[in-house]
Amino acid sequence: MNEIKKKVCKLCETEKDILSFSRSARSKDGFDESCKLCKRNYNNKLYAIRKDKAINPEKYTKEKALTKICNRCKMEKEISFFSRKTLNSTLYSNCHECRLEYDKELYAKKQTLLGLKVRAKRPSGTVSAEQKHEEMLERCERYRARHLERRRKSSRDWGRRNMAKQVKYNREKYHSDPIFNLKTKIRKRILNALRGCKNGTRKTNKTIKLLGCSFLEFKEYIEKLLEPGMSWNDVMTSKIHLDHSTPLNSYDLTDPEQQSKAFHFTNIFPRWATTDIAKEHGSKQIGNLNKGRKILSEEQLLAERIPLDFGLPLL
Repeated sequence: MNEIKKKVCKLCETEKDILSFSRSARSKDGFDESCKLCKRNYNNKLYAIRKDKAINPEKYTKEKALTKICNRCKMEKEISFFSRKTLNSTLYSNCHECRLEYDKELYAKKQTLLGLKVRAKRPSGTVSAEQKHEEMLERCERYRARHLERRRKSSRDWGRRNMAKQVKYNREKYHSDPIFNLKTKIRKRILNALRGCKNGTRKTNKTIKLLGCSFLEFKEYIEKLLEPGMSWNDVMTSKIHLDHSTPLNSYDLTDPEQQSKAFHFTNIFPRWATTDIAKEHGSKQIGNLNKGRKILSEEQLLAERIPLDFGLPLL
């Protein structure tokens, strides 16, 4: 007949039958370390403590310490002089000043081990914010010059991978953002005008420099020139064009001075996207031939709600 195995309970330290212990997959013999009776008593005591803690929480709250002794300088300071850790939000053992000194010493040791010079920190107040900004711009320019080919290749690769997404984004922004709409139109108009020149003429300056103002100021300038019946919706849907009071073909765009005069914002004004071309076609059609769009008949213009009496006499 098989004898019943026995085991010593860890809590009461008495030897009992193995059947007095619950089964456990964690232990080697397959049974729990404490017997069922001790485990039940332990759970009852734990339940009573948790219940009392929920009813009377003030009995179990500890008073928070307002001061702490720094482990480095051995001085008692307020808690506000100690930083908190991000993982468990506990206080560091060293105060702010001691941690800063320790970081400086560690940085100097690393620099000496690597054989590098320790960079002396500039005293505060010796350099203005404008000088710091100029130094930052110079560093950015040097970085771009060093990694020019890599940045171009990365930009081309990204453009190929995300062409459809980029086209969709630009189209939606073109029809919703007035500033982006103006930027696109002005840039395309300058590009198309320079394409018609010989000897590969290029822009002598950035678009915003040729325009002579910011695009927000340019938008306010165009708003002042809008006639009754005109709106930004008509400008964004190309029913109103931004035309040049002095035609671009009357300028020598190879000359930088004439480029700045031709593309200046004072040479641009809004007008309806219709032009009298009866002389050329021998009909009463009015359209936008000089802007590269299709000719619209009077019926189509009425359907598009573009007024015919926009200030230009029909010949």
